[in-house]
Amino acid sequence: MNKYLISRIALVALLGSPLLLTSCASRGLRGAQGAYRAGSISTAVSTINSLASKEKEGARDSELVFVEKGNINAVAGNAELAKQGYIQADHSIEKHLMASKIQLGNEAGALLVNLNAMPYHTSPAERLMAASYLATSLLQTGDLTGARSAIKLAKNRQLQINEEFKRQIEKEQASLRQAVQSDPKMQIRLDEGKIAQQTTNLQAAVAQYHPYNDGLSVPYAEAIAGVILGSGQNAEKQRANESFNNALKANPSCSSLIKAINSSPTSTTHIFIEDGLAPQLGSTRFDIPIYINGALTTLSAAFPVFEPTPLTSALASLKIGGGEVNANVICDFDRIAGAEYHRKIPGTIARTMASSTLKAAAGIASQLVAKEAGGDYGGLLAGGIGAASVIYNVASAQADQRIWSTLPKQVRYACVSTPSGGAIEVGGKSIKLPSGGSNIVIARVINGQVFARAAAL
Repeated sequence: MNKYLISRIALVALLGSPLLLTSCASRGLRGAQGAYRAGSISTAVSTINSLASKEKEGARDSELVFVEKGNINAVAGNAELAKQGYIQADHSIEKHLMASKIQLGNEAGALLVNLNAMPYHTSPAERLMAASYLATSLLQTGDLTGARSAIKLAKNRQLQINEEFKRQIEKEQASLRQAVQSDPKMQIRLDEGKIAQQTTNLQAAVAQYHPYNDGLSVPYAEAIAGVILGSGQNAEKQRANESFNNALKANPSCSSLIKAINSSPTSTTHIFIEDGLAPQLGSTRFDIPIYINGALTTLSAAFPVFEPTPLTSALASLKIGGGEVNANVICDFDRIAGAEYHRKIPGTIARTMASSTLKAAAGIASQLVAKEAGGDYGGLLAGGIGAASVIYNVASAQADQRIWSTLPKQVRYACVSTPSGGAIEVGGKSIKLPSGGSNIVIARVINGQVFARAAAL
């Protein structure tokens, strides 16, 4: 088989790859997320469960598919399916981590397609929330011991999780250097100033979002840990109070958290109200100059853009025994996601530029081979491959917009003595408490609709 035929087959394969690799799972995932965010929970459930049934643990989008399966089913009241989703997400995270340790080669194959062809890696905040939600789903199935184990494991892993996130960013930044040096025949030079400028522009949009405490803490996860460790028989009040104090550092003088530190382990109801919708990622394109073998060309690269979602309705009220109770805001997910986006954008830009650079260099290499092997028609064939390469590069320049989008925008918390009436009211919806002892209630409010789940502690 001659060189020209090989290059032609390779190029045709490349032209079809982006659509094949990003259509099915990504479209189904976006459909489930969109239905959830619109408040169409039954549609979201059927869509995500159908998608998850075909997803393998450790597959490209598996971490995201399974955490969304967990969240969507939790809101719908399907505790067992929610638990299953969070467990599958944890298994997928571990498989991706193991794969990254044993697959030390570069990611050129995936970069030649687009960034959505690479495995999705949950961020530190997402991993902590997945573990926290797993614990609450275990509570709903009556497994307090399992819930405590899940919380302890997550807390023990916090430093490790943050270090893994740091290494992931460093690996992404290294991918651009690898791409530029991948083919000795290609002399590639980028306009570093333009790349730095785009990094600054994207980071500036989220500069107001600062991480909580030392960047490791998610106050909502800390408060859930405090509730689970400090409630019920054999409560671990010291460890619980450490978690409550971590949440309090992020929310100084929060009366609900102060009350939780001094609460009874056997007659307290902890109420979390999840308001609104987490941020999404949009997309923007930048043109960046690049020299390949001394010739100037322009790359069009797509980057994710941070897009917070405003609250569209009044905050749901909390009433107990006919009287209104104040629930304090303890966690802002715009702030958490924005801070993580700010940290990650230099690596994302480097990986995006690596993808665009490799595809441009591959297109030029294919043209050279065609020109040499095509005889009298070499110039014409090279021109055709060049045009096809440009079309491919533009079509495959897709920003990686994957994100856990069923998280709330913010979380409010109230700590109360378990009411004798055995019920509370959130946003006009009556929620029956599962016991007369201690309980946890999570009320999810989406576009004014209240979806509640509760468990005895």
